[in-house]
Formats: sequence, C-alpha cells, structure tokens
Amino acid sequence: MNIPFYESAIQKSVDRYFLKLHPDKPVSRANWLTQVGPELRNEKFPDEYLRHVSTIPGNTITPVTIVDDLYFRVERQAMRKLPSMPCVVFKFHLYATNIWDLELEEGVPRRFAEHIRGLPESVLRQKHCLECVDCILKVMDLMAKRQEQKNYEQSRLEERRI
Repeated sequence: MNIPFYESAIQKSVDRYFLKLHPDKPVSRANWLTQVGPELRNEKFPDEYLRHVSTIPGNTITPVTIVDDLYFRVERQAMRKLPSMPCVVFKFHLYATNIWDLELEEGVPRRFAEHIRGLPESVLRQKHCLECVDCILKVMDLMAKRQEQKNYEQSRLEERRI
C-alpha cells in the first residue's frame, strides 16, 4: 500500500529516524486520528470525505451530521532494529471506536478536548479533522459536562447515605 505524499513529505525524516534505532532499544508510540466509519482499513477521513460529498447534489452531510459517523482511531506502534541485518521490525495494532463511546471512559472527553484545543492548525489538518474540529469539540464538551453532572449526582447520593 502506498502512503500518500511519503516521498515528498516524510521519507527523509523516517529514514533518519530508522538509522538512529538501536537493536537493544525498541521504540513504541501511539498515534491517533479521526475517520468516517469503523473499518480498520479505512481511507475516509473527515475533511476529505466532507469535500467529496459536498460535490454530490442533494447531499445533507455537514461537519455537524458527520460527527455521528466519526471514529477515534488509535495506532499503537512498536519498532525494533534487528541486530544482524539492516532491517527494522515494525508492528502496530489499530483500534477504532465511535467518538460517542469516549463518554464511557471517565475524564477522556475533557482531556481529549484540551488536547485538541492545544494543537496547531497544521496538526489538525494532518489528523484530517480541521473542518469538523468545532463539532468534535462541542461533542467532547457535552460529554465532559454529562460526566461531571453524573459524578456530582453520585457524590450527592453518597452524602445522603452517610
């Protein structure tokens, strides 16, 4: 599978990174982005998808309506240089969950919203969510508020039991 813009955008930095790897020091990292739909092999990223569907007559998909179809995708990556060969073993695990399911994880919507607010426009563009970031933030803020309300109500119930 070809990686879009690999040669022009990231090949030099990837090559430099791989040259610095040592066999006795494996490296791991996590990367995230948003996508439309749950498929792990998915190339429907929100910004590109919105631009594509905007050319379809009668289309009703907007940055607001696309949020229900957004998935939060995390890639857990691990790399290790082989000691006797000029090779790098690269493994990864992909996870995709509907953006609304983030509410099930305590504190995640608030932290994710804070993280997104701290990102420059160039990174949001790279993550394919610049055009719908305002809607994502509204959803994250709504979920955070509901979590805070639920926690407040639970603490009030516990106080009454005492």
